[in-house]
Amino acid sequence: SRARSAGGRRKEARFMASDSEGVFAAVLEQFLASNLDSGALVQKALTILRRIVHNVIAHPSEPKYRRIPTSNKKLKSVFGPLVGVSEVLTALGFQYVQADKGYYVLDDAATEYINTFPGAVALIDSSLASVAELTSAMGGMQLISENKHGRIQNNHGGA
Repeated sequence: SRARSAGGRRKEARFMASDSEGVFAAVLEQFLASNLDSGALVQKALTILRRIVHNVIAHPSEPKYRRIPTSNKKLKSVFGPLVGVSEVLTALGFQYVQADKGYYVLDDAATEYINTFPGAVALIDSSLASVAELTSAMGGMQLISENKHGRIQNNHGGA
């Protein structure tokens, strides 16, 4: 009976882990879609998010890596202007706590989420590559537009 119960819990934990991976993937995709015009800022946000997730993987029982203060100036400057950051953190298992100027925390009950963090890192890395590619392509298009505009002005100025 106990073995069956433990096996049932393991299956439930695996289901929760795969379910939370799917939720995170969907939320991350929505986050990217909502912030298409903020490529460089999204890159910074994903880099910070990757560091947060990696630190939790490396130090799962260390409280300082399981807490994200919303009053942190660097985090505010990067996360603040973007849409959907709260949903991304929540999909990773962080919960918002309003005390002490507000912070997100990954509590001890979120172990099944931590088990999905290596998959989250892979998704973040893939998203970083996509955003970098898109930002680079958009920057090239902007330069071409500016060059054409500059030539037109020079042609008119010389006439």
